[in-house]
Amino acid sequence: MVDDGLAPAARFAAPSGHIDLAECDSATMPIGPHNKSAAKAALIELSDRLVGLQAMLLAQGKSGNPGRVLLILQGMDACGKDGVIKHVLGGLNPAGVHVASFEKPTREEREHHFLWRIERQVPANVAKEIIAKQNGE
Repeated sequence: MVDDGLAPAARFAAPSGHIDLAECDSATMPIGPHNKSAAKAALIELSDRLVGLQAMLLAQGKSGNPGRVLLILQGMDACGKDGVIKHVLGGLNPAGVHVASFEKPTREEREHHFLWRIERQVPANVAKEIIAKQNGE
């Protein structure tokens, strides 16, 4: 891996401040490793940390802490969402991971408001936060 002087977490950090997507060149990689071998090496470095964080989260949950992590991946077909799930979440304990995929809405889903199918996949307190944010509260 090329040593760019950045810690693994910094390699994957999102840019800070206001971002105007119209000014971003879609052919560049503004964050993260710049090739597959560097990404693989960085992911190996991060995987131990992710496993440790998951263990702490699961332990806290057993002691009554309702904290959770909600990871939302949104993108066009073939943009790499499944790869992120496979490579990043693949090293975690499956007992502590729930993955939900939302394809074209079914007839039943179309009969409800657009967040109905999402509410059924996430804990009630998280669903309320999502709806509040969606409604601008």
